[in-house]
Amino acid sequence: MVFAKRWFLLCVILAFYGFSYAQDEIAQEANQYYNKGLKAQKEGDSKKALVEYQTALLLGENNAGLRKFIINNVGVVYAQEGDLARAEEMFNEVLKMDQDYRPAQLNLGLLYDMQ
Repeated sequence: MVFAKRWFLLCVILAFYGFSYAQDEIAQEANQYYNKGLKAQKEGDSKKALVEYQTALLLGENNAGLRKFIINNVGVVYAQEGDLARAEEMFNEVLKMDQDYRPAQLNLGLLYDMQ
């Protein structure tokens, strides 16, 4: 009986460690896609930037800090492409997550100024 309890406890610890390790790996991969999106955006390749950002969003769905950076950048890409309505949606979505996020506030103000 004592052996079974110890075995169960060891399995729980190993499962938790494995899950924690997997989450770290996924977070790193999400950051890599975010950085690829930034690079593509700087190079003027908006289609590639959007694909990389979407992938980062899927991988980093539990990372609210990363999500607001990505969604804000997606809004910037849409604004650069002239899709101001979608850009506004993105900036407002970021502000729902963090109403004090300065880049989204500034981008939304610039967007309204453009209109």
